[in-house]
Amino acid sequence: MCAGCSPKTPQIKTAEGYINVSGGIELYYQSVGAATAQDTIIVLHGGPGAGMNAVKEPLIPLADHFVLLFYDQRGGGRSSLPQNKELLDGEYYIEDIEMIRRHFSMESVNLLAHSFGTILGAEYANRYPHRIERMAFIGAVGPSREEAAKVYGASSVSPDTALSNRAGRLISELLEGTADDPVRNCRDYEKINRILAEKRGETTTWTGTVCDAPSQAVAYYYQYTAQITPKSFGNWDYTQSMDIVNAPLLVVHGEEDSTGANSQKLWAETFQNGQLFTVADAGKSAITDQPEQVISRLVEFFKK
Repeated sequence: MCAGCSPKTPQIKTAEGYINVSGGIELYYQSVGAATAQDTIIVLHGGPGAGMNAVKEPLIPLADHFVLLFYDQRGGGRSSLPQNKELLDGEYYIEDIEMIRRHFSMESVNLLAHSFGTILGAEYANRYPHRIERMAFIGAVGPSREEAAKVYGASSVSPDTALSNRAGRLISELLEGTADDPVRNCRDYEKINRILAEKRGETTTWTGTVCDAPSQAVAYYYQYTAQITPKSFGNWDYTQSMDIVNAPLLVVHGEEDSTGANSQKLWAETFQNGQLFTVADAGKSAITDQPEQVISRLVEFFKK
């Protein structure tokens, strides 16, 4: 490269569509990535069912190096909202990942999971260990329900009772399906939670949102998906069940996230080839607190 020349910006290609999976469900997907990229990363957003926009924006810089395959999990976003709530069982979420792999004719997959998406990734790896190439977890929930509950309990301590009560009313209306305007409730709830996090001294750089979805999807997600699907995983505990997985795992953790430190450490120790990447001057949202550092490490990890 000549002295003083700027690196070329890769040509980014995008595509979207629907994939038919079991139960008559259609999964909406978007692929975004460099035209020359050889590797695809399937992104597992949280919730479950929170929609791809809960995580898409922070990850877009990776599209300069890979094809990112985002999809809305069943029961959220622009995917099907099943009338039959039995189709929200966690079993279907795992098989949906396998159906996506087959649809795009991938021999093996790279997975990047956020929040509760890490449970989907771990369960998929447990069932299909030979189909996993590499995995990365960001903002992961605990590898056991007990560990996840500890973190949730610590983060729910309120520094402002009035605001917490307001947030409680908003989320109750969403969970009960009584909100007149689900998107407005959702946005107000996220805004208050951001203020409460700042009052607790936490970083609030995260740019993803659950609320950027059709109104009926936001309502369905809170009333059904967010309640039914996590329960279907029972008392999950992956700390003793991942020995069969040889694929490398990278766990990204902000060093200022003291409440989640043990969970992230346990994830890295649970996998034979797990490694913990601790990000300085970052909290739970390490990828938006220190984007250049985290994106660079993810590129390095998935390029190997």
